[in-house]
Amino acid sequence: MPYDRPKPPEKIPANEKSKALSDYINHYRLILEKEPDAINRKIPRKVFEPILSEIGELIKRRVQDIANGQDGPTSVEVKKFLEANPLPVGIKKLLTPELRTFALLLQSLKQWAAAESLAVDHWLISGQPRKTLRSVTDKCLISGDVLTSQNIELHHPVRDGRPPIPLSKAAHRKIEKQQSSISDDAIGEKLKSLRKEGNHSWRLIWEGCCQLMGQKIEFSSKNRGSYSRSIARKYARKLEASVEAIRAWIEVNELVKNA
Repeated sequence: MPYDRPKPPEKIPANEKSKALSDYINHYRLILEKEPDAINRKIPRKVFEPILSEIGELIKRRVQDIANGQDGPTSVEVKKFLEANPLPVGIKKLLTPELRTFALLLQSLKQWAAAESLAVDHWLISGQPRKTLRSVTDKCLISGDVLTSQNIELHHPVRDGRPPIPLSKAAHRKIEKQQSSISDDAIGEKLKSLRKEGNHSWRLIWEGCCQLMGQKIEFSSKNRGSYSRSIARKYARKLEASVEAIRAWIEVNELVKNA
């Protein structure tokens, strides 16, 4: 069955858009006074792990079919592409056609996900979102700086389809710094240094991050839970990073068994 992109049954009527967006911005203006972390909330990755695992297994099965010539036209096209882009002898024996096909499909999936994410961003606001949101508010909700066409960035407080909120470039940089992208291994170097200095286990740090992200973990004593949370907060503060970024870095580097 062909994929049918999901979308809301209707957009905000043009004559109601300004008020709806103004109410939305005011909602965050009020909530951020009491809950600063509302600017950046993510659902724990483990929530969707069963589904992601299913997708991974599906990809592996399809890749095997493609590489073995059992996927009709797709197998033919992939084989032609691989043959047109041969590998040097030194790595040819390491990268099998199946592995190369997996990498190619993963890249296509990444592009597909990016396109779908962009479509989600346009569920409620289409056209020129920066211009539209700047017509609703002319000040950054975080810094209070005036928003101009040259000083505005869009930030998604929650990636659940709701519109982004407009921030000044400085405020957005501050949030991005706090998020500390796991692709930048600078967080890893600092984290390893702090861990060595404090002599804490990776599991202790990971457990603290998990709890602060809302995940329940069973401990033999209450002290272990509160101690791990305090350690995770300490690391996040010293690294100027989010607990999500710290946890993700630990998991990506497989430093905790059964994480």
